[in-house]
Amino acid sequence: MAEVTFRDVGPDDEKDLRRWYDLASVTHRADRPGDPVPGFHAWAGHVTTPMPGSEVHLAVAEVDGQLVGWLGLYLSTRENLDACPAELAVHPDHRRRGHGRALVDEWARRAEACGRSRLLTEAAEGAGAACAAALGFRDVLADTQRRLDLTALDETRLADLLADARAHAAGYTLVRWIGASPAEHLPGMAALQSRMTTDAPLDDLSWEQEVYDADRLRENERIWVDRDTRLCTTAVVHDATGDLVGSTTAVLFADCDDGAYQWQTIVSPEHRGHRLGMLLKIENLAFLRAHEPALRTVDTWNADSNAHMLRVNLAMGFEVVRRWSEYEKAV
Repeated sequence: MAEVTFRDVGPDDEKDLRRWYDLASVTHRADRPGDPVPGFHAWAGHVTTPMPGSEVHLAVAEVDGQLVGWLGLYLSTRENLDACPAELAVHPDHRRRGHGRALVDEWARRAEACGRSRLLTEAAEGAGAACAAALGFRDVLADTQRRLDLTALDETRLADLLADARAHAAGYTLVRWIGASPAEHLPGMAALQSRMTTDAPLDDLSWEQEVYDADRLRENERIWVDRDTRLCTTAVVHDATGDLVGSTTAVLFADCDDGAYQWQTIVSPEHRGHRLGMLLKIENLAFLRAHEPALRTVDTWNADSNAHMLRVNLAMGFEVVRRWSEYEKAV
């Protein structure tokens, strides 16, 4: 078997970034059929404009000059300094030739060189999960991808759920925006974002809290917008205190107008029990549909142990697409 060689791709390597994107799009469609494919600027932006406090290392794998796979390392320089999260994939036409194992070996080598002791990745059920198990990875967090088909919504059911949520949410006011968070809401949004790695179930995944302040969130959102990512957010304010106590965000990537991804939904613990999660999700869906007329699907991911959010999504009509797991291996 010909040797696999690796070549780093930097932010100024326009030609190689395009070659990588074409390969990543092929593997994305093969491994995640039906999922929206982010545009070039959204994906390449991880390399060209990484988030503050992070490092991204992208390498392509070649055999005899032919691109057969790729490896991306996403390293935080603020938290979880022992972890080396990565994405990796082999072109469908070049699988079952040992290239996946070569990618993992290269990943481990690079992680060790960076002083990282844990490899972390995700894989869908089927071939990806089987490969992870065969290579000695441990399943640490099970989650499920679900999709809401907007062409087949039960509008009456949604209206009833919304009416019920509104009846339980007296004393709260909704606010909405497209793009980056308004300055007056940045502190509240940052506080909620900081809770995402403490409140969401992590099962056996060890993950240090990611702490956000207004400056960090402002810069992150600016970068997302610069990458041609459209953010649609609905948040809820507690009338008595003026505090922003819950939010949900959905996103669309450039060149992909018909499919959105649901990002985080969270409510401060002291304000739970008022149907705010349901209120936020349904109201933001209406807001999203009003601004994105070509939209046809919304995809979301939840840990299988996140019973509350699962109830919300199932009630709205989200249906299972595929099962996923987070996998970990010590270097």
